[in-house]
Amino acid sequence: MAYSGVLERRWREPSDRVLELAAFFLVRLALVVFIILSAGPGVPSILSAELPRKQALLIANSSYRVEQLRSPRGDAQALERALRSNGFTVQIHADLDKRSMQGAVSEFARGVGRGDVAFFYFSGFGLTSVGQTFLLATDAEIAKDIDIWKNGLSVKTILEWLAESAPGAIVVAVDAARVHPGERLIRPRSSGLDPDIGSENTLTIYSASPGKLLEGDDGDSSLFGKELAAEISRSGIEATDAFNRVRLSVAKQSNGTQVPLVTSTLARPLFFAGGGAGPGAEVQRPQATGSPTPAVAVSEPSTRVTPAVAEEVPAANRVEQTESGVIRDCSKCPLLVVLPAGQFRMGSKRPYQGPEHDVSIKRRFAIGRYEVSFDEWDACVSEKGCEARPQDLDWGRGANPVINVSWTDAKQYVAWLSKKTGQSYRLPSEAEWEYAARAGTRTTYWWGGQVGNDNANCVGCRDQGDDRPRKVGSYAANPFGLHDTAGNVAEWVEDCWNSSFRGAPSDGSAWLEGDCRVRVLRGGSFDSDASQVSSSFRFRYDANVPYSANGFRVVRDLE
Repeated sequence: MAYSGVLERRWREPSDRVLELAAFFLVRLALVVFIILSAGPGVPSILSAELPRKQALLIANSSYRVEQLRSPRGDAQALERALRSNGFTVQIHADLDKRSMQGAVSEFARGVGRGDVAFFYFSGFGLTSVGQTFLLATDAEIAKDIDIWKNGLSVKTILEWLAESAPGAIVVAVDAARVHPGERLIRPRSSGLDPDIGSENTLTIYSASPGKLLEGDDGDSSLFGKELAAEISRSGIEATDAFNRVRLSVAKQSNGTQVPLVTSTLARPLFFAGGGAGPGAEVQRPQATGSPTPAVAVSEPSTRVTPAVAEEVPAANRVEQTESGVIRDCSKCPLLVVLPAGQFRMGSKRPYQGPEHDVSIKRRFAIGRYEVSFDEWDACVSEKGCEARPQDLDWGRGANPVINVSWTDAKQYVAWLSKKTGQSYRLPSEAEWEYAARAGTRTTYWWGGQVGNDNANCVGCRDQGDDRPRKVGSYAANPFGLHDTAGNVAEWVEDCWNSSFRGAPSDGSAWLEGDCRVRVLRGGSFDSDASQVSSSFRFRYDANVPYSANGFRVVRDLE
Protein backbone atom coordinates (compact mmCIF):
# COMPACT_ATOMS: atom_id res chain seq x y z
CA MET A 1 0.00 0.00 0.00
CA ALA A 2 2.84 2.39 0.76
CA TYR A 3 4.28 1.75 -2.63
CA SER A 4 0.94 2.37 -4.27
CA GLY A 5 0.58 5.74 -2.57
CA VAL A 6 3.92 6.96 -3.77
CA LEU A 7 3.10 5.97 -7.33
CA GLU A 8 -0.19 7.80 -7.15
CA ARG A 9 1.47 11.03 -6.07
CA ARG A 10 3.99 10.83 -8.90
CA TRP A 11 1.18 10.55 -11.46
CA ARG A 12 -0.86 13.36 -9.98
CA GLU A 13 1.88 16.00 -9.60
CA PRO A 14 2.31 16.90 -13.28
CA SER A 15 -1.39 17.59 -13.79
CA ASP A 16 -1.45 19.74 -10.68
CA ARG A 17 1.42 21.82 -12.02
CA VAL A 18 -0.29 22.29 -15.41
CA LEU A 19 -3.41 23.55 -13.69
CA GLU A 20 -1.42 25.95 -11.57
CA LEU A 21 0.51 27.31 -14.59
CA ALA A 22 -2.68 27.68 -16.61
CA ALA A 23 -4.35 29.60 -13.82
CA PHE A 24 -1.28 31.83 -13.49
CA PHE A 25 -1.19 32.76 -17.19
CA LEU A 26 -4.96 33.30 -17.35
CA VAL A 27 -4.70 35.81 -14.52
CA ARG A 28 -1.80 37.61 -16.21
CA LEU A 29 -3.63 37.71 -19.56
CA ALA A 30 -6.74 39.12 -17.93
CA LEU A 31 -4.63 41.80 -16.30
CA VAL A 32 -3.02 42.80 -19.63
CA VAL A 33 -6.38 42.97 -21.38
CA PHE A 34 -7.76 45.08 -18.57
CA ILE A 35 -4.88 47.56 -18.83
CA ILE A 36 -5.22 47.84 -22.63
CA LEU A 37 -8.98 48.37 -22.52
CA SER A 38 -8.86 50.85 -19.69
CA ALA A 39 -6.15 52.91 -21.34
CA GLY A 40 -8.58 54.34 -23.87
CA PRO A 41 -8.42 54.90 -27.60
CA GLY A 42 -5.36 57.14 -27.41
CA VAL A 43 -3.02 54.26 -26.55
CA PRO A 44 -2.06 51.83 -29.35
CA SER A 45 -3.32 48.33 -28.80
CA ILE A 46 -1.11 45.33 -29.35
CA LEU A 47 -4.22 43.41 -30.30
CA SER A 48 -4.79 45.66 -33.33
CA ALA A 49 -1.19 46.00 -34.50
CA GLU A 50 -0.77 45.64 -38.25
CA LEU A 51 2.15 44.84 -40.46
CA PRO A 52 3.41 47.59 -42.82
CA ARG A 53 1.26 47.86 -45.94
CA LYS A 54 2.04 48.81 -49.52
CA GLN A 55 -0.37 51.46 -50.75
CA ALA A 56 -0.52 53.36 -54.01
CA LEU A 57 -2.43 56.33 -55.42
CA LEU A 58 -2.39 56.81 -59.19
CA ILE A 59 -3.80 59.94 -60.87
CA ALA A 60 -4.11 60.09 -64.66
CA ASN A 61 -5.29 63.48 -65.96
CA SER A 62 -6.00 63.38 -69.68
CA SER A 63 -9.10 65.45 -70.44
CA TYR A 64 -7.83 69.00 -69.93
CA ARG A 65 -9.79 71.97 -71.16
CA VAL A 66 -6.79 73.17 -73.17
CA GLU A 67 -5.72 69.82 -74.66
CA GLN A 68 -6.48 66.11 -74.61
CA LEU A 69 -3.66 63.77 -73.63
CA ARG A 70 -3.70 60.13 -74.70
CA SER A 71 -1.01 58.37 -72.72
CA PRO A 72 -1.81 59.08 -69.01
CA ARG A 73 -4.69 56.60 -68.71
CA GLY A 74 -2.90 53.76 -70.45
CA ASP A 75 0.26 54.33 -68.41
CA ALA A 76 -1.67 54.44 -65.14
CA GLN A 77 -3.53 51.23 -65.95
CA ALA A 78 -0.30 49.41 -66.77
CA LEU A 79 1.25 50.66 -63.55
CA GLU A 80 -1.84 49.62 -61.60
CA ARG A 81 -1.50 46.04 -62.86
CA ALA A 82 2.20 45.97 -61.99
CA LEU A 83 1.64 47.27 -58.46
CA ARG A 84 -1.37 45.06 -57.68
CA SER A 85 0.52 41.97 -58.79
CA ASN A 86 3.16 42.84 -56.23
CA GLY A 87 0.89 43.25 -53.24
CA PHE A 88 0.01 46.94 -53.42
CA THR A 89 -3.44 48.24 -52.57
CA VAL A 90 -4.09 50.64 -55.45
CA GLN A 91 -6.41 53.61 -55.82
CA ILE A 92 -6.60 54.93 -59.37
CA HIS A 93 -8.33 58.14 -60.46
CA ALA A 94 -8.74 59.80 -63.83
CA ASP A 95 -9.46 63.38 -64.89
CA LEU A 96 -9.69 65.06 -61.48
CA ASP A 97 -10.51 68.73 -61.02
CA LYS A 98 -8.63 70.71 -58.38
CA ARG A 99 -11.01 69.96 -55.52
CA SER A 100 -11.20 66.24 -56.32
CA MET A 101 -7.45 65.91 -56.78
CA GLN A 102 -6.68 67.63 -53.49
CA GLY A 103 -9.26 65.47 -51.73
CA ALA A 104 -7.92 62.23 -53.21
CA VAL A 105 -4.34 62.98 -52.20
CA SER A 106 -5.35 64.18 -48.73
CA GLU A 107 -7.44 61.08 -48.07
CA PHE A 108 -4.69 58.81 -49.32
CA ALA A 109 -2.10 60.49 -47.10
CA ARG A 110 -4.33 60.10 -44.04
CA GLY A 111 -4.68 56.39 -44.76
CA VAL A 112 -0.94 55.78 -44.83
CA GLY A 113 0.32 54.29 -41.58
CA ARG A 114 3.66 54.30 -39.81
CA GLY A 115 6.12 52.04 -41.61
CA ASP A 116 3.94 51.67 -44.74
CA VAL A 117 5.20 52.02 -48.29
CA ALA A 118 3.37 54.97 -49.91
CA PHE A 119 3.52 55.13 -53.72
CA PHE A 120 2.20 58.23 -55.52
CA TYR A 121 2.02 58.56 -59.31
CA PHE A 122 0.80 61.41 -61.48
CA SER A 123 0.55 61.71 -65.24
CA GLY A 124 -0.69 64.88 -66.89
CA PHE A 125 0.43 68.49 -67.15
CA GLY A 126 2.75 70.17 -64.70
CA LEU A 127 4.06 73.73 -64.40
CA THR A 128 6.68 75.42 -62.25
CA SER A 129 6.07 78.51 -60.20
CA VAL A 130 8.33 80.13 -57.60
CA GLY A 131 10.63 77.14 -57.42
CA GLN A 132 7.92 74.50 -57.07
CA THR A 133 6.36 72.03 -59.49
CA PHE A 134 2.57 72.02 -59.54
CA LEU A 135 0.58 69.09 -60.91
CA LEU A 136 -2.37 70.55 -62.78
CA ALA A 137 -6.00 69.57 -62.40
CA THR A 138 -8.10 69.07 -65.54
CA ASP A 139 -10.09 72.28 -64.96
CA ALA A 140 -6.91 74.40 -64.89
CA GLU A 141 -7.08 77.68 -66.79
CA ILE A 142 -3.72 79.43 -66.92
CA ALA A 143 -3.77 83.16 -67.69
CA LYS A 144 -1.21 84.37 -65.12
CA ASP A 145 1.34 82.87 -62.80
CA ILE A 146 -0.92 82.77 -59.75
CA ASP A 147 -3.31 80.50 -61.67
CA ILE A 148 -0.72 77.74 -61.38
CA TRP A 149 -1.09 77.84 -57.59
CA LYS A 150 -4.87 77.99 -57.83
CA ASN A 151 -5.24 75.12 -60.28
CA GLY A 152 -2.50 72.76 -59.20
CA LEU A 153 -1.17 70.80 -56.27
CA SER A 154 2.54 71.13 -55.58
CA VAL A 155 4.76 68.06 -55.33
CA LYS A 156 6.27 69.63 -52.21
CA THR A 157 2.87 69.66 -50.51
CA ILE A 158 2.18 66.07 -51.51
CA LEU A 159 5.50 64.93 -50.06
CA GLU A 160 4.83 66.80 -46.83
CA TRP A 161 1.39 65.24 -46.47
CA LEU A 162 2.75 61.76 -47.04
CA ALA A 163 5.60 62.27 -44.56
CA GLU A 164 3.28 63.23 -41.68
CA SER A 165 2.50 59.61 -40.80
CA ALA A 166 6.18 58.56 -40.82
CA PRO A 167 5.88 55.85 -43.50
CA GLY A 168 8.71 53.43 -44.03
CA ALA A 169 9.20 54.68 -47.57
CA ILE A 170 7.70 57.32 -49.87
CA VAL A 171 7.88 56.68 -53.61
CA VAL A 172 6.83 59.40 -56.05
CA ALA A 173 6.73 59.09 -59.84
CA VAL A 174 5.85 62.19 -61.88
CA ASP A 175 5.19 62.17 -65.62
CA ALA A 176 4.33 65.82 -66.25
CA ALA A 177 7.17 67.24 -68.36
CA ARG A 178 4.83 68.24 -71.17
CA VAL A 179 4.48 71.54 -73.01
CA HIS A 180 1.39 73.24 -71.59
CA PRO A 181 -0.44 75.39 -74.19
CA GLY A 182 -1.24 78.08 -71.61
CA GLU A 183 2.32 78.62 -70.39
CA ARG A 184 3.30 80.75 -73.36
CA LEU A 185 0.67 83.27 -72.17
CA ILE A 186 2.49 83.96 -68.90
CA ARG A 187 6.19 83.68 -69.76
CA PRO A 188 8.31 84.10 -72.89
CA ARG A 189 9.78 80.61 -72.65
CA SER A 190 9.19 77.57 -70.50
CA SER A 191 11.42 76.82 -67.54
CA GLY A 192 10.34 73.19 -67.49
CA LEU A 193 9.73 71.41 -64.22
CA ASP A 194 11.53 72.06 -60.95
CA PRO A 195 11.49 68.68 -59.20
CA ASP A 196 11.06 68.47 -55.44
CA ILE A 197 12.49 65.26 -54.05
CA GLY A 198 11.38 65.14 -50.43
CA SER A 199 13.26 64.43 -47.24
CA GLU A 200 14.18 61.16 -45.53
CA ASN A 201 13.19 57.74 -46.89
CA THR A 202 11.99 59.14 -50.19
CA LEU A 203 12.54 57.82 -53.70
CA THR A 204 11.49 59.97 -56.66
CA ILE A 205 11.56 59.70 -60.42
CA TYR A 206 10.57 62.41 -62.89
CA SER A 207 10.04 61.58 -66.53
CA ALA A 208 12.59 64.17 -67.70
CA SER A 209 15.55 66.17 -66.44
CA PRO A 210 15.00 69.53 -64.68
CA GLY A 211 13.98 72.22 -67.12
CA LYS A 212 13.44 69.72 -69.95
CA LEU A 213 10.05 69.47 -71.64
CA LEU A 214 8.83 66.80 -74.03
CA GLU A 215 7.12 67.63 -77.27
CA GLY A 216 3.97 65.79 -78.25
CA ASP A 217 2.09 62.84 -76.79
CA ASP A 218 3.31 59.26 -77.18
CA GLY A 219 -0.07 57.74 -77.94
CA ASP A 220 -1.90 55.28 -75.72
CA SER A 221 1.26 54.68 -73.69
CA SER A 222 4.50 56.60 -73.23
CA LEU A 223 8.08 55.37 -73.30
CA PHE A 224 8.51 56.41 -69.67
CA GLY A 225 5.26 54.74 -68.58
CA LYS A 226 6.07 51.43 -70.29
CA GLU A 227 9.56 51.25 -68.79
CA LEU A 228 8.30 52.23 -65.33
CA ALA A 229 5.65 49.49 -65.26
CA ALA A 230 8.11 46.93 -66.61
CA GLU A 231 10.77 47.61 -63.99
CA ILE A 232 8.29 47.64 -61.12
CA SER A 233 7.21 44.18 -62.24
CA ARG A 234 10.77 42.89 -62.31
CA SER A 235 11.47 40.60 -59.35
CA GLY A 236 14.52 40.95 -57.13
CA ILE A 237 15.56 44.48 -58.20
CA GLU A 238 15.91 47.06 -55.47
CA ALA A 239 13.61 50.04 -56.03
CA THR A 240 16.33 52.65 -56.55
CA ASP A 241 18.05 50.34 -59.00
CA ALA A 242 14.74 49.77 -60.79
CA PHE A 243 14.22 53.50 -61.24
CA ASN A 244 17.77 53.96 -62.48
CA ARG A 245 17.17 51.18 -65.00
CA VAL A 246 14.13 53.15 -66.18
CA ARG A 247 16.30 56.25 -66.54
CA LEU A 248 19.00 54.50 -68.54
CA SER A 249 16.54 52.65 -70.76
CA VAL A 250 14.50 55.77 -71.56
CA ALA A 251 17.66 57.77 -72.25
CA LYS A 252 18.95 55.09 -74.61
CA GLN A 253 15.69 54.57 -76.48
CA SER A 254 15.16 58.31 -76.90
CA ASN A 255 18.75 58.87 -78.07
CA GLY A 256 19.34 61.10 -75.07
CA THR A 257 16.44 63.48 -75.74
CA GLN A 258 14.62 62.28 -72.62
CA VAL A 259 16.58 61.51 -69.47
CA PRO A 260 14.48 60.89 -66.33
CA LEU A 261 15.68 62.25 -62.99
CA VAL A 262 16.06 59.78 -60.11
CA THR A 263 16.82 60.76 -56.52
CA SER A 264 16.86 58.65 -53.39
CA THR A 265 17.24 59.21 -49.66
CA LEU A 266 16.13 55.67 -48.79
CA ALA A 267 18.04 54.40 -45.78
CA ARG A 268 17.25 50.72 -46.41
CA PRO A 269 16.58 48.51 -49.42
CA LEU A 270 13.08 48.58 -50.87
CA PHE A 271 11.71 46.05 -53.35
CA PHE A 272 8.59 46.38 -55.49
CA ALA A 273 8.63 42.71 -56.47
CA GLY A 274 10.38 39.89 -54.62
CA GLY A 275 13.69 40.25 -52.80
CA GLY A 276 12.22 41.47 -49.56
CA ALA A 277 9.03 42.35 -47.78
CA GLY A 278 9.49 46.07 -47.47
CA PRO A 279 11.79 48.97 -46.74
CA GLY A 280 13.40 47.20 -43.82
CA ALA A 281 14.20 43.96 -45.54
CA GLU A 282 17.89 43.13 -45.22
CA VAL A 283 18.72 41.07 -48.26
CA GLN A 284 21.61 40.67 -50.63
CA ARG A 285 21.15 43.00 -53.55
CA PRO A 286 21.78 41.64 -57.03
CA GLN A 287 24.56 43.00 -59.18
CA ALA A 288 22.93 45.24 -61.74
CA THR A 289 24.71 45.86 -64.98
CA GLY A 290 23.08 49.16 -65.66
CA SER A 291 22.12 50.67 -62.35
CA PRO A 292 23.91 52.37 -59.48
CA THR A 293 23.81 51.24 -55.88
CA PRO A 294 22.93 54.05 -53.44
CA ALA A 295 25.50 54.61 -50.76
CA VAL A 296 25.42 58.30 -49.84
CA ALA A 297 23.78 59.21 -46.56
CA VAL A 298 22.37 62.63 -47.48
CA SER A 299 22.03 65.06 -44.61
CA GLU A 300 19.80 67.53 -46.44
CA PRO A 301 16.36 66.84 -47.88
CA SER A 302 17.38 66.59 -51.48
CA THR A 303 20.20 66.34 -53.90
CA ARG A 304 19.29 69.79 -55.12
CA VAL A 305 19.03 72.84 -52.94
CA THR A 306 17.69 76.19 -54.10
CA PRO A 307 20.38 78.81 -53.61
CA ALA A 308 19.80 82.52 -53.70
CA VAL A 309 21.83 84.55 -56.16
CA ALA A 310 24.31 86.50 -54.07
CA GLU A 311 23.71 90.23 -53.87
CA GLU A 312 27.35 91.04 -54.51
CA VAL A 313 27.19 89.61 -58.06
CA PRO A 314 27.21 92.60 -60.43
CA ALA A 315 23.87 93.01 -62.15
CA ALA A 316 25.53 92.89 -65.54
CA ASN A 317 26.94 89.47 -64.79
CA ARG A 318 23.88 87.95 -63.19
CA VAL A 319 21.83 85.42 -65.12
CA GLU A 320 18.24 84.60 -64.26
CA GLN A 321 17.92 81.17 -62.67
CA THR A 322 15.44 78.96 -64.47
CA GLU A 323 16.13 75.80 -62.48
CA SER A 324 16.12 75.28 -58.75
CA GLY A 325 19.49 74.07 -57.54
CA VAL A 326 21.27 75.30 -60.68
CA ILE A 327 23.50 78.40 -60.73
CA ARG A 328 25.10 80.42 -63.51
CA ASP A 329 26.65 83.64 -62.26
CA CYS A 330 27.32 85.21 -65.68
CA SER A 331 26.53 84.52 -69.32
CA LYS A 332 29.90 82.81 -69.93
CA CYS A 333 30.23 81.27 -66.46
CA PRO A 334 29.96 77.49 -66.00
CA LEU A 335 26.56 76.05 -65.17
CA LEU A 336 26.66 74.68 -61.62
CA VAL A 337 24.62 72.04 -59.79
CA VAL A 338 24.15 72.33 -56.03
CA LEU A 339 25.05 69.17 -54.11
CA PRO A 340 24.06 68.47 -50.50
CA ALA A 341 26.30 67.59 -47.62
CA GLY A 342 26.60 63.85 -47.07
CA GLN A 343 28.79 60.84 -46.33
CA PHE A 344 30.28 58.30 -48.71
CA ARG A 345 32.86 55.52 -49.00
CA MET A 346 35.87 56.79 -50.93
CA GLY A 347 38.42 54.79 -52.90
CA SER A 348 38.75 51.12 -53.78
CA LYS A 349 41.05 48.17 -53.16
CA ARG A 350 43.09 48.75 -56.33
CA PRO A 351 46.64 50.15 -56.20
CA TYR A 352 46.88 53.89 -55.47
CA GLN A 353 43.09 53.98 -54.87
CA GLY A 354 42.99 52.86 -51.27
CA PRO A 355 42.55 52.19 -48.54
CA GLU A 356 38.81 52.63 -48.70
CA HIS A 357 37.68 55.11 -46.09
CA ASP A 358 34.62 57.07 -45.00
CA VAL A 359 34.45 60.75 -45.88
CA SER A 360 31.94 63.26 -44.54
CA ILE A 361 31.19 66.28 -46.73
CA LYS A 362 30.15 68.82 -44.11
CA ARG A 363 28.74 71.55 -46.33
CA ARG A 364 26.77 71.71 -49.53
CA PHE A 365 28.62 73.06 -52.56
CA ALA A 366 28.04 73.80 -56.22
CA ILE A 367 30.01 72.00 -58.92
CA GLY A 368 30.11 72.33 -62.69
CA ARG A 369 27.44 70.33 -64.48
CA TYR A 370 29.92 70.04 -67.34
CA GLU A 371 33.65 70.24 -67.81
CA VAL A 372 34.81 73.80 -68.54
CA SER A 373 34.40 74.44 -72.27
CA PHE A 374 36.54 76.35 -74.72
CA ASP A 375 33.82 79.02 -74.89
CA GLU A 376 34.09 79.55 -71.15
CA TRP A 377 37.89 79.50 -71.20
CA ASP A 378 38.10 81.93 -74.13
CA ALA A 379 35.92 84.38 -72.18
CA CYS A 380 38.59 84.40 -69.49
CA VAL A 381 41.30 85.00 -72.10
CA SER A 382 39.37 87.87 -73.71
CA GLU A 383 39.04 89.58 -70.32
CA LYS A 384 42.74 89.04 -69.68
CA GLY A 385 42.07 86.78 -66.72
CA CYS A 386 43.83 83.78 -68.29
CA GLU A 387 47.21 83.87 -70.02
CA ALA A 388 47.22 80.43 -71.66
CA ARG A 389 45.75 80.12 -75.15
CA PRO A 390 45.34 76.33 -75.45
CA GLN A 391 45.21 74.70 -78.88
CA ASP A 392 42.20 72.57 -79.76
CA LEU A 393 44.25 70.34 -82.15
CA ASP A 394 41.57 70.91 -84.83
CA TRP A 395 39.01 69.05 -82.75
CA GLY A 396 36.91 72.17 -82.36
CA ARG A 397 36.37 74.81 -79.69
CA GLY A 398 32.98 76.17 -78.61
CA ALA A 399 31.18 73.56 -76.46
CA ASN A 400 34.11 71.15 -76.53
CA PRO A 401 35.89 70.77 -73.19
CA VAL A 402 38.99 72.93 -72.89
CA ILE A 403 42.19 70.86 -73.19
CA ASN A 404 45.90 71.55 -73.07
CA VAL A 405 45.59 73.38 -69.76
CA SER A 406 47.82 72.80 -66.75
CA TRP A 407 46.79 72.78 -63.12
CA THR A 408 48.33 76.24 -62.83
CA ASP A 409 46.20 77.41 -65.77
CA ALA A 410 43.05 76.04 -64.11
CA LYS A 411 43.91 77.93 -60.91
CA GLN A 412 44.16 81.14 -62.94
CA TYR A 413 40.70 80.51 -64.37
CA VAL A 414 38.99 80.03 -61.00
CA ALA A 415 40.72 83.15 -59.67
CA TRP A 416 39.27 85.11 -62.59
CA LEU A 417 35.79 83.66 -61.98
CA SER A 418 35.96 84.62 -58.32
CA LYS A 419 36.93 88.19 -59.14
CA LYS A 420 34.36 88.53 -61.91
CA THR A 421 31.38 87.21 -59.92
CA GLY A 422 32.26 88.10 -56.35
CA GLN A 423 31.83 84.42 -55.43
CA SER A 424 34.36 81.89 -54.13
CA TYR A 425 35.32 79.63 -57.04
CA ARG A 426 38.00 76.94 -56.83
CA LEU A 427 38.99 73.50 -58.04
CA PRO A 428 37.22 70.62 -56.30
CA SER A 429 39.03 68.60 -53.69
CA GLU A 430 39.69 65.00 -54.64
CA ALA A 431 37.06 63.87 -52.13
CA GLU A 432 34.44 66.33 -53.44
CA TRP A 433 35.13 65.17 -56.98
CA GLU A 434 34.63 61.47 -56.15
CA TYR A 435 31.52 62.25 -54.06
CA ALA A 436 30.05 64.15 -57.02
CA ALA A 437 31.10 61.50 -59.56
CA ARG A 438 29.70 58.58 -57.56
CA ALA A 439 26.42 60.42 -56.96
CA GLY A 440 25.31 57.94 -54.34
CA THR A 441 26.67 54.80 -56.01
CA ARG A 442 29.15 52.13 -54.88
CA THR A 443 29.64 50.40 -58.23
CA THR A 444 32.78 50.72 -60.38
CA TYR A 445 31.05 53.24 -62.62
CA TRP A 446 28.07 55.30 -61.59
CA TRP A 447 25.88 53.37 -64.06
CA GLY A 448 26.94 49.88 -62.87
CA GLY A 449 29.76 47.37 -62.57
CA GLN A 450 30.54 47.06 -66.30
CA VAL A 451 31.68 49.85 -68.58
CA GLY A 452 29.23 48.83 -71.32
CA ASN A 453 29.05 50.69 -74.62
CA ASP A 454 28.58 54.42 -75.14
CA ASN A 455 28.24 55.27 -71.46
CA ALA A 456 31.47 57.26 -71.57
CA ASN A 457 34.11 58.51 -73.96
CA CYS A 458 37.15 56.27 -73.50
CA VAL A 459 39.08 53.50 -75.25
CA GLY A 460 36.87 50.44 -75.12
CA CYS A 461 33.79 52.49 -74.22
CA ARG A 462 32.83 53.59 -77.73
CA ASP A 463 33.37 52.94 -81.39
CA GLN A 464 37.05 52.73 -82.16
CA GLY A 465 38.67 55.55 -84.05
CA ASP A 466 36.73 58.39 -82.46
CA ASP A 467 39.68 59.17 -80.20
CA ARG A 468 39.04 62.79 -79.29
CA PRO A 469 36.96 64.75 -76.80
CA ARG A 470 33.26 65.13 -77.45
CA LYS A 471 31.13 68.17 -76.68
CA VAL A 472 30.32 68.56 -73.01
CA GLY A 473 27.06 66.83 -72.10
CA SER A 474 27.27 64.28 -74.91
CA TYR A 475 26.66 61.45 -72.45
CA ALA A 476 23.89 60.88 -69.91
CA ALA A 477 24.15 62.66 -66.57
CA ASN A 478 24.76 60.78 -63.34
CA PRO A 479 22.09 60.83 -60.58
CA PHE A 480 23.42 64.18 -59.34
CA GLY A 481 22.95 65.67 -62.80
CA LEU A 482 26.66 65.85 -63.74
CA HIS A 483 27.93 64.91 -67.19
CA ASP A 484 31.21 63.32 -68.27
CA THR A 485 32.58 62.40 -64.85
CA ALA A 486 33.90 59.29 -66.61
CA GLY A 487 36.13 59.80 -69.65
CA ASN A 488 36.12 62.69 -72.14
CA VAL A 489 38.89 64.73 -70.45
CA ALA A 490 40.79 64.06 -67.24
CA GLU A 491 39.96 66.64 -64.58
CA TRP A 492 42.37 68.54 -62.36
CA VAL A 493 41.56 68.67 -58.64
CA GLU A 494 43.19 70.73 -55.91
CA ASP A 495 45.10 67.96 -54.11
CA CYS A 496 48.80 67.23 -54.01
CA TRP A 497 49.79 63.71 -55.01
CA ASN A 498 49.99 60.93 -52.43
CA SER A 499 50.36 57.30 -53.43
CA SER A 500 47.61 56.17 -51.03
CA PHE A 501 44.84 57.60 -48.86
CA ARG A 502 46.62 56.83 -45.58
CA GLY A 503 46.46 60.05 -43.61
CA ALA A 504 44.05 61.73 -46.04
CA PRO A 505 41.48 64.20 -44.64
CA SER A 506 38.13 62.65 -43.77
CA ASP A 507 36.15 65.90 -43.97
CA GLY A 508 36.20 66.30 -47.75
CA SER A 509 38.88 69.01 -47.78
CA ALA A 510 41.80 69.03 -50.19
CA TRP A 511 44.98 67.19 -49.14
CA LEU A 512 47.69 69.83 -49.42
CA GLU A 513 50.54 67.67 -48.15
CA GLY A 514 52.67 65.26 -50.16
CA ASP A 515 54.28 65.86 -53.55
CA CYS A 516 52.76 69.19 -54.55
CA ARG A 517 54.90 69.53 -57.68
CA VAL A 518 52.40 67.12 -59.21
CA ARG A 519 48.65 67.27 -58.75
CA VAL A 520 45.85 64.73 -58.95
CA LEU A 521 43.64 64.15 -62.00
CA ARG A 522 40.36 62.21 -61.83
CA GLY A 523 37.89 60.57 -64.20
CA GLY A 524 40.20 59.48 -67.01
CA SER A 525 39.86 60.74 -70.56
CA PHE A 526 39.05 59.86 -74.15
CA ASP A 527 42.42 58.11 -74.51
CA SER A 528 42.14 56.18 -71.22
CA ASP A 529 41.29 52.51 -70.92
CA ALA A 530 37.94 51.51 -69.43
CA SER A 531 39.58 50.66 -66.09
CA GLN A 532 40.89 54.23 -65.87
CA VAL A 533 37.50 55.97 -66.02
CA SER A 534 36.07 54.37 -62.88
CA SER A 535 34.80 56.59 -60.07
CA SER A 536 37.84 55.74 -57.93
CA PHE A 537 40.65 55.90 -60.50
CA ARG A 538 43.29 58.58 -59.90
CA PHE A 539 46.59 59.56 -61.44
CA ARG A 540 49.10 62.42 -61.31
CA TYR A 541 50.66 64.96 -63.65
CA ASP A 542 53.12 67.85 -63.43
CA ALA A 543 51.16 70.86 -62.18
CA ASN A 544 52.79 73.23 -64.68
CA VAL A 545 52.53 71.09 -67.81
CA PRO A 546 49.46 71.10 -70.09
CA TYR A 547 48.35 67.96 -71.92
CA SER A 548 45.88 67.28 -74.72
CA ALA A 549 43.66 65.03 -72.58
CA ASN A 550 43.57 67.19 -69.43
CA GLY A 551 40.83 69.66 -68.51
CA PHE A 552 38.82 70.48 -65.40
CA ARG A 553 35.51 71.51 -63.83
CA VAL A 554 34.97 74.08 -61.08
CA VAL A 555 33.42 74.31 -57.62
CA ARG A 556 31.72 77.30 -55.99
CA ASP A 557 31.46 77.59 -52.22
CA LEU A 558 27.95 78.30 -50.96
CA GLU A 559 28.56 78.98 -47.31
